[in-house]
Amino acid sequence: MYDVEIDLSPEPAYNLVSPYYDDRHWASFWFENEMPLLANWLGSGDRFLDAGCGTCPYFSQVEGYFHEYYGLDLSRGMLEIAQMKYQSHPHYAKMELTVADLDCIPYPDNYFDVVLCTRVLSHMDDPERAFAEFYRVLKPGGRCFITDIHPHHDYEKTGFRIPDLKVYVDTVKHPISKLVHNLEHKHFQMDHVTEARLEDLHNSTEHPLYQEFAEHPDQEIFYCITAQKA
Repeated sequence: MYDVEIDLSPEPAYNLVSPYYDDRHWASFWFENEMPLLANWLGSGDRFLDAGCGTCPYFSQVEGYFHEYYGLDLSRGMLEIAQMKYQSHPHYAKMELTVADLDCIPYPDNYFDVVLCTRVLSHMDDPERAFAEFYRVLKPGGRCFITDIHPHHDYEKTGFRIPDLKVYVDTVKHPISKLVHNLEHKHFQMDHVTEARLEDLHNSTEHPLYQEFAEHPDQEIFYCITAQKA
């Protein structure tokens, strides 16, 4: 029997796939390869904003570095999974998960020390609106960590296979140069841009996705951009 395929916008798509999201091979890939970059960059502070947090895969990893954790996502389903995972977590002075759009962040100016935004921009038509909000809510000197699948990676849309269904999510491939330009236009100072290929991955030969990546070893797989509020 063939799976039924459907195309959805991000909010209903992630509501639908949320119970299965953390079990995907891609979920472990991102954790293995984003986390070392994040750990080397992280620093510490009072308030941490996970912008487009999904099921909050980095919630536990940043504890001890920040007093308060705030997660925003369009998908109520993803936030419900995160809440179930961490509802009894005692290690933050405050934890707050909120359904919200990143182009209208419901917090005051100069509020956060760090903004984390992982694998979200490819679901946004206009990332510059989110960048303006990141700049607004960050404290002076606050920092931003952004990742996503590289626009050169060989895929058309983000896809999820769940029982009897293949769900495709509306996807936009933003050129890296345009993202950097948009960040600088919103007065961010650029720190570093990483464009990761197969040779840059951690434990790549042991991961189930290795064979797929090995077919195009010189192709960029994901990017990481770090920037600071001037």
